[in-house]
This record gives sequence, C-alpha cells and structure tokens, in this order.
Amino acid sequence: MKNAILIVNDDAELRAEMERILKAEGFYFWSAASGSEALSHAKGYDFALAILDLHLGDMDAVAFYDALMQQESHYELPVVMPLDTLDGKEIAALNELCARATLTILSKPLDPKRLLALAERYGVRKGLD
Repeated sequence: MKNAILIVNDDAELRAEMERILKAEGFYFWSAASGSEALSHAKGYDFALAILDLHLGDMDAVAFYDALMQQESHYELPVVMPLDTLDGKEIAALNELCARATLTILSKPLDPKRLLALAERYGVRKGLD
C-alpha cells in the first residue's frame, strides 16, 4: 500500500466513518483498532499520514508514534489527531507529540471536508500513484 493513510482509533464508529469518507474519495488507507494491532501489521509500510486517537486503549498516541518510528525510522510521519476536549494530561501529550511530528488537530465531531483536505495534502488516491 503505497502512501496509504494510517487510521488508528479504538472508537469503531469514528474509525468506520473515516474509512467510509476516505474510501468514497478513493484514498488508500489502512486502519486498526489498537496501537499494538497497527504496529504488528504496519511493518514495512511507508504511510503518508497517521490519524491517531490520543488514547488507543492499549497505549497512547505518543507511545505508538515512538514505537512506529523506532520500527520504521527511515521516514517522517505527519499526524492528525481527532479531539473534542482537552485536559492537562492530554495537552502535555500533544506537546510531546509536537516535538516529534507535524501535528494537526481535527475537531470532533468529524468534519468530512477537513478530513478530505488533509487526505488531499498527504495521501494518494488510487490510480494516481
């Protein structure tokens, strides 16, 4: 999957909504419900963009990003984080991630136009690669 968008989110409904939007517009993507699932299947892929939940159930986004970049250290990976509210702990995690990656916040509820604008910026549509 060349230049696919990686979606890692334990919220099945939100993950399915993002998949539906990206699929309808012909974007390559790969999705997982947990950080460990994504890490076990992502080996060897060069993702164009990661859409990460801040809390992945089995790890947080910072731990996931660090593990993925340790596994695939040959490239940089921009991150989109869907968020609705922030507390102090979440702000600290976002600041940590900002030091490691280009980070964009995507507000919830999900705005399909904003998601597609980010996909256009980073992702590749099928048939155009």
